[in-house]
Amino acid sequence: MYHEQDPDFSIPWRLGISINYASNLQPGAESHASTVRGNLEFNLTEAWKFTMSGGYDIINKSVVVPNITISRDLHCWLMNFIWVPLGNAKSFQFELRVKAPQLRDLKLTKSGSDRGYYSY
Repeated sequence: MYHEQDPDFSIPWRLGISINYASNLQPGAESHASTVRGNLEFNLTEAWKFTMSGGYDIINKSVVVPNITISRDLHCWLMNFIWVPLGNAKSFQFELRVKAPQLRDLKLTKSGSDRGYYSY
């Protein structure tokens, strides 16, 4: 009775995974770090873009600061919303700006964090 359309699999996307290991062997300051990081970007529509990134510190067994960005093309304007949901950097930033390069300084920004810092 109802005809459902097939999902559109032609929506662009990108997935990246990296593994890093670092070692500092200076006497008295020896340290090691090993991190697995991931990044996912996709366009929900031609005007909406989502980016998510984060990671895990294998040695310290802790989450590396995740970051979620949502962007919307508003023809002559660009809207960005950046959210860091966890950790010491827990915060958000909302930005609405003109896309024209000549007017790139014309923008409205609102940001805040759990540390009590807010800017307009």
